[in-house]
Order: sequence, then C-alpha cells, then structure tokens
Amino acid sequence: MNRKGKKSSLTRAKGVKVNPKSQPNFLGNFATAKKSLKSKPKRVKPKAIAACGASPKDSGVTASIAENTRLKNSTAKSANYRRPQKAAHHQTTKSFKTLKLATYVIIITIGLSTIFGSVMSMASSFQATKSSNAKAPSTKVEINHQHKVKLDSLFAIASLGKEITPLKSQLEQLATQYPDIKPKLFFIDLDNKGFVSIDSKLPLPAASTIKLPILVAFFQDVDRGKINLAEELIMTKDVIAGGSGGMQYEPPNSKFSALETAEKMMTISDNTATNMLIKRLGGMEQLNQRFTKMGLAATKLHNPLPDLTGTNTTSSADLGNLLVKIDGGSLILCDRAIACYILCAI
Repeated sequence: MNRKGKKSSLTRAKGVKVNPKSQPNFLGNFATAKKSLKSKPKRVKPKAIAACGASPKDSGVTASIAENTRLKNSTAKSANYRRPQKAAHHQTTKSFKTLKLATYVIIITIGLSTIFGSVMSMASSFQATKSSNAKAPSTKVEINHQHKVKLDSLFAIASLGKEITPLKSQLEQLATQYPDIKPKLFFIDLDNKGFVSIDSKLPLPAASTIKLPILVAFFQDVDRGKINLAEELIMTKDVIAGGSGGMQYEPPNSKFSALETAEKMMTISDNTATNMLIKRLGGMEQLNQRFTKMGLAATKLHNPLPDLTGTNTTSSADLGNLLVKIDGGSLILCDRAIACYILCAI
C-alpha cells in the first residue's frame, strides 16, 4: 500500500503482497550486481532472482535481469569469439590431414599401377615369344644356327691370321684325285696363326673326338670347385660300354677317382670312363649347353658312347678352335694339364 492507500503496481500485477523485509535484500543484491559490472563480469545464476523475494516484473528485478542478461551476452560473445578460432584451426588441421592422406593414396596408386603395368608388359612379351616360337620353331633354330656361324666366322677372323692359300690349293687338288672323299679340314699354324679351312664348319660324326670338349668341361668344374680330383666315381651298370677301354671288364659298382677316370678317357680312349664323366657333369643336355657357350656350334651329344651309329656330332672347325683356345689359355686355368693329357692320348 502507498501513502494514499492504493495498491502499488507490483501488488496489482501479481496480486500478492510485497514483504517489506525483502526490500533491503533486493537492494543489496542489486548493488552487488552493479558493483560486479564495474569489476570483472560474472555470470549471475538464476538463484539470484529467487533470493530477491520479489516478482520478476518488479522494476528493480527487471533491472537486475537486464544486468544479468547483459553479462550473459558479454560472456557469450567472448565465448563465441574464441570458438571460431578453435573451429578454424580444427578445420585447417583436418584439411591438411585429408590432403596428406590423398597424397599418400595417389603415390601408392601410381606405384602399384607402374608395377602392375611392368608385370603385364613382361607377361605379354613372354606370351608373344612363346606363341611365335610355337608357330615357327624351325625358323628360330635356323636363325640361331646362322648367328652361331657368324660368331664362329668373327672368332676365326679375330683370333687367327691370314689363310694359307698355297696350302689350301694343294689340298683341294689332292681331293680331286679321290672324288668319293669329301674332306672337311681345318688347319692352324700356331706360330703365325695362319690357317686353312675346307668345309670345316659342316657337322660330322664325332666318335671319340667328343672326349676333348668333355675333358675341357671336366677341368672347368675342377677350377670352379665343383669336382674334386680325389673324389670317387662309381662305375654303375648303366655307364659300362663296349669298344675301347678296359674299365668295362671291372666288376660293376667299382670305384675310381675322378682324376683316374679322366686319365683313362684320354690315354686309352675308354668309353666307360667317358660315360662316367658325362654322368658326373650333369648329363648330355647340360654338356650340350656348355659346348655352345664354348663356341662349339656343331658339337652335340645325343647318345652315350660308343655311339656306333654316329649320332654325336662335331666339326673340324669346332675342334680346331677349341685347341686354339686351350693353347691361348682362354678357357680355364689348368690348360697345361689338359695339354698334357692330349699329348698322352696322341
């Protein structure tokens, strides 16, 4: 009630009585809120309104609410001012990680594509080579043989001197006296490297001359440590051969050292010893590959000795060039040992 006996606006609005004792508390709270504005802004909790003991529509309470609202807004602004910075930093970090991951994916994709493309290219080339070989095997053999002949010719020109034409003419005239004989001849003068060649590259039955390249392959393996001269070789039934040599008369499963076997092959042309060395060196196919590496184009093993049908082949040029290489020391380190065995065989 005011002095005139009328109800105050607050009393009329709410229909409640205002407790006079609550006025000092409200003023104290308002003063505290106003003082806090001048110092450090603090967020006023809703409990402050309830502590006033007055209605929210009261003017003093309205002022307090306004102050509290302003504090909240200022606090929210300060909070919102910091949040965009954190969000932007987080967004930048996330973008950088995404870009880094994309770069790794691109690099890995390119690497895998390169590897896969190389593998496919190699596979295609192998398949094309295989199909071409299946279509024309004879052509490949002819081409390889032509290459070998050319290499042999280049080797003869490079390592030898001039051809001895007077001697060649005399030998050709001598051959005309025996029309049924077709000589295949290769002669080399080791002093001046002069040579004579008459159909020397044509293949002919090797017979026991095949033992010379076998001996070279044997000493190559001795040089490489694959064969020990003292190791024992067993003369099994499958290697015993007739013809020349005396080892065939020994009981089966007899043992001979590798050196003794090689000696018997060259000194008495033992066929059994030759078959034992062929077996020890890996078989005929392995030896044929090694003969090709030696530059022997026509030298091939097709059957074990004695090979009475003459399927094993060589040529006078192969044997002559092999002797030149032995003399020059271009095949193995123990060429002198081979020369000793050849001299003993002669």
